[in-house]
Amino acid sequence: MATETYFGIDLGTTYSCIACVKGDGEATVLSNSESNQTTPSVVYFENENNVAVGQAAKEELRAGSEKAIARAKQDMGTDKRFEGYRPEALTPQEISAYVLRKLVKDAAAQVDGKVSDVVITCPAYFGLDAKAATRQAGELAGLEVHYVIPEPVAAAYYYINRAELEGTARTLLVYDLGGGTFDVTVMRADAAEIRVVCIEGDARLGGDDWDAAVAEWLAKELARECGKDVDTIAEHDETMQALLEKAEEAKKQLSSKETTRVRILSDFGKMSIDLTRKRFDEITNGLLDKTLELTRDVVTDARERHNVTSVDEVLLVGGSTFMPQVEAGLRASLADIGLGHALIKRVDPHLAVAKGAAWYAYKCAIDAEVRQNVAEATGQEAMAIRIENVAASVRGEAERHVAVERGISLSDVRKMTRQRIINAAPKTFGIEVVAGQDNEKREIANLILKDTNVPCEASREFYTASANQSGVSILCWESISLNDNCDLNEGERIGDDLNLEFGEPLQKNTPIDVHFKLSADALLSVTATERSKGKVIEGKFRVGAIGSDEELQERKAVTRAMTIT
Repeated sequence: MATETYFGIDLGTTYSCIACVKGDGEATVLSNSESNQTTPSVVYFENENNVAVGQAAKEELRAGSEKAIARAKQDMGTDKRFEGYRPEALTPQEISAYVLRKLVKDAAAQVDGKVSDVVITCPAYFGLDAKAATRQAGELAGLEVHYVIPEPVAAAYYYINRAELEGTARTLLVYDLGGGTFDVTVMRADAAEIRVVCIEGDARLGGDDWDAAVAEWLAKELARECGKDVDTIAEHDETMQALLEKAEEAKKQLSSKETTRVRILSDFGKMSIDLTRKRFDEITNGLLDKTLELTRDVVTDARERHNVTSVDEVLLVGGSTFMPQVEAGLRASLADIGLGHALIKRVDPHLAVAKGAAWYAYKCAIDAEVRQNVAEATGQEAMAIRIENVAASVRGEAERHVAVERGISLSDVRKMTRQRIINAAPKTFGIEVVAGQDNEKREIANLILKDTNVPCEASREFYTASANQSGVSILCWESISLNDNCDLNEGERIGDDLNLEFGEPLQKNTPIDVHFKLSADALLSVTATERSKGKVIEGKFRVGAIGSDEELQERKAVTRAMTIT
């Protein structure tokens, strides 16, 4: 009998967790060595050979250690480097790799076999470099990453399978407020398909901001109580870390209580103060409003661009949605835009993403086995097979074989192989071009627009800008523009330059074909071709993150050599 191979990992900004699907088909979150279902995404470089990850690292962070790093996920895909922790500067994906290694190490103690094949989640609005960096974090941790799935899609996939929906399609709005990020997604879903319609989000908005706002209020109250200047308190790292801890505790307590007492003992004096839910809401109302504004934006976009006239259900995802103000504010905001009828549901808000990723990982395993059986029966390459295009008789026999091998029902195999997730492009992708008769203005010519369903492809013909050019550089950009062309200041550069050397000077207006291909998990490949005089010259686009294969292998060796505790 085949056993589980794939695991789902929710790689979060503040907390992460790992889940798998057991033989009974249930998605189960695997606790860490501290017996907690979630692990703080904090890394502490204890010495040159050891890295502490999780609660112990979080305690060091709270104590003001300069060797602790948190919230690395927010810098995924950027040029951010962490200096002074190791001899070499560290990338965000290397920090995340240590978190992944901790999750995998603790999970391996609870399951049969090695934990190596995974599906990892990321925010729905992550751009190309951020998503590639997420995949690379898994590679650095020694994992085989089979898919990078958007967090709201993973949550919806868990909900759809858990609810065992049959037939009726419905429109879902997934409101995902985590510790450090927020995104909101509209999608159409039934038992057979989840199709993403449109996405909005903020990479630097989450529950931690609520904690910071309350900590700032506590600092003012402490200053008043102790007769100190608030700036003096705000500049004292140890005190502010303590206030952040108290703020987080108060936030959690106010999810079930109307009032909580906050007791503070600091270098400046002590204070005991009551914090009411009403006051908490007043302090943080501006943060909630930002999420509601993005929610209204995505609903408007769904209506105007995608003809989605209504929302049937709202799924609350992320631990921060336990705050009562979230559901109350969301309910009122939806009513204002004519969606007051939508059902608001919580389905394991802090665990749904990991469980959905695990279920999708299980689907990946079954799909791979069905493809392999089809390949053996037809002589095709397994990776080139699309299950939905296989003849019914061949597909049915392959599914029956997998059901027997796995010891599960044929109906369960068919359900898995026939479910489809159709993601949407999180950004608009294009290239830099010169414009105007003087060739002095530069802008972005877009090939694939945001929210286009993936996988997809697009081609566009461009021309050399001047006479006697011996080559061109294709500079790729991403943005949120919905226009065919946009200004450079609306976008961000992605990946490495794609350089074409012609071998000989060519005349002005020589055509260059540029082809974009976006994969099912929204990873981009680009080719550029010059075909004059019967020649075909092609270049290949490479995502940024860690550059060469050699550097990746070097970084992987260093990461894997560190002991994780």
